[in-house]
Amino acid sequence: MSNPSENKIIVGRWFTDFWGKTCNLGIVDELAALMLLAAKGSLFATWQALPTHLASREDVLSMSEDLFDVVASGAVKIQIHARMPLAEAAEAHRNLEARHTAGATVLLP
Repeated sequence: MSNPSENKIIVGRWFTDFWGKTCNLGIVDELAALMLLAAKGSLFATWQALPTHLASREDVLSMSEDLFDVVASGAVKIQIHARMPLAEAAEAHRNLEARHTAGATVLLP
């Protein structure tokens, strides 16, 4: 972040335009400090991976139930691009590799 006052204007505009609300612009100074540490090799960002969320069977079952409840309620629409017989699995895979799909490809028995 090069110019602190310019960065605060940019962040403030982004929050207002994108989120529709203002933010504490002091965060820009905090981010600049973090970026300086990262540039000097003193800071590494990590995030949780899928196994973290799937650590216990109870968590998996609970999250799965929540997901299926949302889908069943109609709040989430699953876009199905294609339905193909299992015998055409190789073709389905080629379509996926070639990025010819948008949405799910369902293989039918």
